Amino acid sequence: MRRTNGEGGIYKDENRNRWIAQYYAGVNKDGKRIRKTITAKTKPELLKKLNEAMYLRNNTDFTKNNNITLIELIDIIREEKFKSNVIGEGQYRRLNQTAKVIRESEIADITIQSLNSYDIQNFLNSLTHYSDSYIRKIHELIKGACAKAVKKEYITKNPMDEVIKPRSKNITKDVRALTLQEQSKLVNYLKSVRIDEEPYKVCMLLQMFSGLRIGEALALKKDDIDFKNGVIKITRTLTLDLNGNVKMNNRVKTYSGRRRLLIPDEIREELKEQVELSKIHKDNLLFVANNGYVRHNSVNSVLKRIFRMQLGLDDEGISTHVLRHTFATRCIELGMNAVVLQKLMGHHDIGITLNTYTSVFNEFKENEIKKVGKSLSKKLAEMSEEYEL
Repeated sequence: MRRTNGEGGIYKDENRNRWIAQYYAGVNKDGKRIRKTITAKTKPELLKKLNEAMYLRNNTDFTKNNNITLIELIDIIREEKFKSNVIGEGQYRRLNQTAKVIRESEIADITIQSLNSYDIQNFLNSLTHYSDSYIRKIHELIKGACAKAVKKEYITKNPMDEVIKPRSKNITKDVRALTLQEQSKLVNYLKSVRIDEEPYKVCMLLQMFSGLRIGEALALKKDDIDFKNGVIKITRTLTLDLNGNVKMNNRVKTYSGRRRLLIPDEIREELKEQVELSKIHKDNLLFVANNGYVRHNSVNSVLKRIFRMQLGLDDEGISTHVLRHTFATRCIELGMNAVVLQKLMGHHDIGITLNTYTSVFNEFKENEIKKVGKSLSKKLAEMSEEYEL
């Protein structure tokens, strides 16, 4: 059966027991027509699929996007997610920054129809001087663009199916956490000074004893602290807008980030004092700078200054994120289950928890095995004495 207007023909393959149709889906960059094939179990199903394909082919947006470049498709996906409120301004900025590496590469302006696995693999292989996490982010951007191209029928085969994500040449650094001695010195110092002397002391204590992200801690308000039930409600975070200005985001980083944490007994009194002060702050925020939002790097600078000037310790690698990691590390050292730690940290995936703290979990496992070995040796020795008697 022949059809007109570039709709090709329809026939049944008796060997496969499938109905087949071929049609022209436009032209490639060289002006040659692109022929595509559709199959279905029944003729009515095939005609439905073919009509949908014809609509897409004749649709203006499809025709325009049929020769879309890789970077254009990546940008479109990011814009769609932002407009749909799937990502916030902070994540939008980070995705745009990651896309910059692709934008400056040779594959950026290759049309999605001409993009092949060889070009993508060569590009990714050139990134091994970056960290594994950064390579993964770039890999995910290209993978998402190619998947969308297949879904939109711009291409029939996903070139990413044959691409291997390379590993970084850099040595993966273990998560930095404070040693017990460092933590003890910092806690003793913070508890010894007044809030007017160190305005972010309670913020730092909260991170060390509750594992809050810095943005979550700085977004806390008076009503988030429930002393009656002994919990802290985490429902929002401070982030940066498209222009790099601090803004309140009324949702946390992930859905799992919304959580209730117990108020640590160790810092209950300090927290009460901070809540009292918040009554005169803007929007009853616990922490303010000139009665406005606090920038993350302001707290980082203060923490580094405390390490150098007050504790006499090296501030290399010290940041507020180290305080969060310190909480997680102490939890693991005390034998906390990874699933419980995941909930406390607000990770949406247990894999993030396990991957982030792999070395800590391994060290804990080795210590526990040593304890079992010592206990077993002691038991065997006791039994040997009994037999000798």
